[in-house]
Amino acid sequence: MTSEAAKEIEVPISLDKSLFDEEISVLALQVPKQRCHEYMKSLSKYLLNKPRLQNVKDAASSPDSKLLLLSTDYTLDDLPEPVLALKEKEDLTLVPTTVHVDYSYWPAPHVLKRLLPEGMEVPSAFETIGHIAHLNLREDALPWKHLIGQVLLEKNVKLRTIVNKLGSIDNEYRVFDMEVIAGDEDTVTEVQQQGHRFQLDFRKVYWNSRLEREHTRLVTTFAPGQVILDVMAGIGPFAVPAAARGCTVYANDLNPDSHTFLCKNIQRNRVTERAFAFNMDGAAFIREAAAGRLAPAALPPLSAAKRPVPSTAVQESKPTQRLPFHHVIMNLPASAVEFCSAFRSAFPEELWEAGSLPKVHVYAFAKGVDCEPELTARLEAALGGPLDCPAAFHKVRDVAPNKHMYCISFTPPTVLALGAAQGHARDEAASAKRLKAS
Repeated sequence: MTSEAAKEIEVPISLDKSLFDEEISVLALQVPKQRCHEYMKSLSKYLLNKPRLQNVKDAASSPDSKLLLLSTDYTLDDLPEPVLALKEKEDLTLVPTTVHVDYSYWPAPHVLKRLLPEGMEVPSAFETIGHIAHLNLREDALPWKHLIGQVLLEKNVKLRTIVNKLGSIDNEYRVFDMEVIAGDEDTVTEVQQQGHRFQLDFRKVYWNSRLEREHTRLVTTFAPGQVILDVMAGIGPFAVPAAARGCTVYANDLNPDSHTFLCKNIQRNRVTERAFAFNMDGAAFIREAAAGRLAPAALPPLSAAKRPVPSTAVQESKPTQRLPFHHVIMNLPASAVEFCSAFRSAFPEELWEAGSLPKVHVYAFAKGVDCEPELTARLEAALGGPLDCPAAFHKVRDVAPNKHMYCISFTPPTVLALGAAQGHARDEAASAKRLKAS
């Protein structure tokens, strides 16, 4: 349905729940009241068995009898053999009857299909973030947004807030405008992943529940004792599980609110000795870490002010030893590939050597079928030259019918990462070796 057509239809001011009062026709076996439980047990899988409805009702014509309600799938002509056998053996009577149902009986998709104009898509799928349901309503459904929110709120007892996305993610903090269309205005909530608890304000930080499998997949590739650099850490869905796994994690996010909740989640999950939070630009974070100049500030106590002082401490003196990180996570699919330019000459020659560079896991969006060549070209353009070895590609999920999210794993090219001087020396050594061989 077009948005213009939708505007011409009158939207109900309130939800009239009486519209959903109905009588459902079913068949029933009339059984002695004293043996009702016995019959229910033997016929359990053939009974009505509908949510919020009972399988038995009083027999109006006989106070000493009960009606066992059979499934709505059955008619007089196709009753299952066990039902017919029991009926004949016990000389039971088969009678038609009705069951009254109201608004509370019907699931949300059924209610919304009845409420919304014919031809309008029924919003049946949504992301759940703690007590919040996140919708992305089409334009033609917006006049009905409050009714849609009310139905979803009433049909999902664990929800307290329904929000609708108003725009796309087009800012450096990865957040979007939203409006509460039903329920509480409170957008601070808690989610659980991999056995860990994460607190967040959905209005102010980035969170995507659909990435739980990817968080688990990548973290399980890390070995205990390794050092992880999480450049766009958000509230910690990679950092906290990795630290709990026994890794040391340096986690950073540019968004001050994400940093606030990152600190809280590090503390709430008791990984303060292994996870360290920063609030810096991602490219600067990479360069400072590669140069061995990161010095994490102490986390504020949980009872401190809402927004702690950002952990951006950097050592000013020349490093005497490198920070030996083994993996780098860059989860900013819209632009993380371009951030890879920060690896150019970022690794001082006196601290790093060939073969010791970390593995980078960068996330990116791509369109089409054969995405790997395009992503490789973008990555090598950002790095300033070709990869030493082909990158590994993992398709995370389909974001839209023609848009996909990938994780690209690679090691920065040695010549480009370690700097021109050491790169030239290696080139000269390789040339000499080839001349000698010839």
